[in-house]
Amino acid sequence: MKKIAFAVAVAALFSGCATIQNIPMDPAYSMALKGQSVVVTARAEKPSFSAMTAGKAAFALVGAALMIKEGNAIINDNDVPDPAVAIRDALAKHLAETRNMSVAPALNVNTDDAQQLVAAANGSAKYVLDVQTTGWMFAYFPTDWTHYRVMHGAQARLIDVDSKKVIAAGSCARMPESNTNAPTYDELVNNKAAGLKKELAIATEECIATLKKSMLAS
Repeated sequence: MKKIAFAVAVAALFSGCATIQNIPMDPAYSMALKGQSVVVTARAEKPSFSAMTAGKAAFALVGAALMIKEGNAIINDNDVPDPAVAIRDALAKHLAETRNMSVAPALNVNTDDAQQLVAAANGSAKYVLDVQTTGWMFAYFPTDWTHYRVMHGAQARLIDVDSKKVIAAGSCARMPESNTNAPTYDELVNNKAAGLKKELAIATEECIATLKKSMLAS
């Protein structure tokens, strides 16, 4: 039962990664970016975080609600940042350094729709860089209930404001397979969730590298 609950939770977590089509940067678009402006998006609320422990996994939907409640409390009480912000800033810096783009102040949005993002950005920049966390959680290993893995998924889009077209897009996901040196629950949440922040920092750096290569390489 707990293995089934784990599989369902992970599938739900990373389903968002499948909603975006991976679009590598076309060389023609890459040349057109040079010297242009880009605005990044920002969202006021962090996405829900799930803290999946073996005890809660046995209680199906009620357990799922409890996991999210506990997870959100861990994030909020310990000021755990949404990795999407660091990923967004790193990609914007990459565009500034490699295409000489100017980065406009972050645009506060509450939509995922590309057309609405374009409408909100109209007049502030030629391009919109939108990065979102599609899912994040920690969960026990199915064969080792005392150690945990931290999982994170994100997606990114670069949108041309004039044409309203997504010209580059990509996704990333991290789900450690081995429990070697994996943290315990206490190691994740103690000391202001230092262990959780460390694991998310690793996921963040891996995602940045993935998106630079798959989305912005040309």
